[in-house]
Amino acid sequence: MLQMGHPFLFLFFLSSTAFSQFDFNVKEVQEAYKNILKLKVDIAKTQLKALNDTSKFESNGIVPLLENYLDIIPLLTNEDKALYKKLKVNENIRLKKIKALSSKSPYFLYSQADIRLQWAFVELLYEDYFNGFLNLKKANDLINNNITKYPNFKINNKVKGLIELLTEAAPEEASFALRAAGLEKANTGVEKLTSTAQSQTFFKTEIDIYLSFVSTYIKNDAEGALWKIDKCYKDHKDNLFALFTYVNVLSQLKMHHNIITLLNESNIYHSKEYLRIPYLDYVKGESLLFIQEYTAGITSLRGFLNQSKKSGSFNAYTCFKLALTYSALNKRDSVAYFLKVIRNFPKNQLYLDKYAHHFVDNKMMLETRLSKSRLYFEGGYYQECYDLLKNVNDYRSAVLNVEKYFRLASSAKVLGKVNESIPFFEKTIKFSSLNDASYFAPYACLQLGYHYQSIGNNSKAISYYKKAKLYSRHFYVTSVREKADEKINSFAK
Repeated sequence: MLQMGHPFLFLFFLSSTAFSQFDFNVKEVQEAYKNILKLKVDIAKTQLKALNDTSKFESNGIVPLLENYLDIIPLLTNEDKALYKKLKVNENIRLKKIKALSSKSPYFLYSQADIRLQWAFVELLYEDYFNGFLNLKKANDLINNNITKYPNFKINNKVKGLIELLTEAAPEEASFALRAAGLEKANTGVEKLTSTAQSQTFFKTEIDIYLSFVSTYIKNDAEGALWKIDKCYKDHKDNLFALFTYVNVLSQLKMHHNIITLLNESNIYHSKEYLRIPYLDYVKGESLLFIQEYTAGITSLRGFLNQSKKSGSFNAYTCFKLALTYSALNKRDSVAYFLKVIRNFPKNQLYLDKYAHHFVDNKMMLETRLSKSRLYFEGGYYQECYDLLKNVNDYRSAVLNVEKYFRLASSAKVLGKVNESIPFFEKTIKFSSLNDASYFAPYACLQLGYHYQSIGNNSKAISYYKKAKLYSRHFYVTSVREKADEKINSFAK
């Protein structure tokens, strides 16, 4: 699934430029577009109200499109189901306003396609794959018709490119809904968006920001995105969208010091003029934890919890992260408190929040040195993780030994100590039980399967792949089984 917290869909809504409209060359309209792009939401709302109150703008299709964006923003940033139900009725209201305008304009079908596309993002966010892809299909049909009628209308490629990127990013569990909606995966979305940015320079900033995010999360090339978003943000330091994207690219690259510096220096991060994005507090807090600035990290994460709605994403996982940190500090009362607090939050669609609930529901354990090693590992400090655990004696608890050897094996592998990692992975499995609720042993099986397959010992590789499938209580059962089956089936071919 495409999750808001890892915040992928949040960026889609701005990148589909519904601002291409029946009369875009108007100062007031362009200013409203710029402020929405910067995430100056309240200012944009005021500007849109003024546009609606002016008779000369009554027939301008950009106004309902911009209004639709302002409906979508809170839904994509907060995943508020109650608000979703309240605002969903506005989709047809916006479309009805557009359909009342001239069908001879190239913006007529384009604008309808863009509104459909925006709502598809929200439906996909809540894992309503069938309706989401159905709306995506309608958007695709509309934009294809517009391409046929107006082949030289260059911003067609903005909507078309975004549709292709959404289908390209669709998770495997959504494949049936994708096919049922008559959509196929394509890989030319980036090309279409890049071409549009070159020919439509007014939208270049928006597209450059978006392509940086796409490069990071779809193409798995955060390093390739870094130079583009770095330049874009330096040229537009008043753009919160650019800052948000920059932080996410840096997060993927585990450049925690850079994130902290960037957010500390930004004068728009907590400005009342801009949309409040509590997620940035979360990323800052997590980055502080990774560099062992525990007190400041805890403060930032607590700030995130205070700003975020109770039903919002990352709340449960933030409490888990706080429990993990207090465990690293050996403050057991605080650990117990935050693990208990996790139950106060509803189970939502974000897999990290689901994991936090899984951890508590299965009464899994936190131990001081293992917690510290986990923060090291997740933060990209693999040598520190390895050095910390290398001299830790075996625990009396088999469950803790499973985690210890998995962390040792994983850090050794990343550090290039492949031969040393193998016995650690083997010990991970040795201390495990098929009823363990942790993912360490099944993942160790996969890693050993990959290793033995790479050296040509296929029978041993298959045995580990099959063993990985036997673990049935951990959080990543489906993912592990799919990966194991894929490898086993590859031998049959």
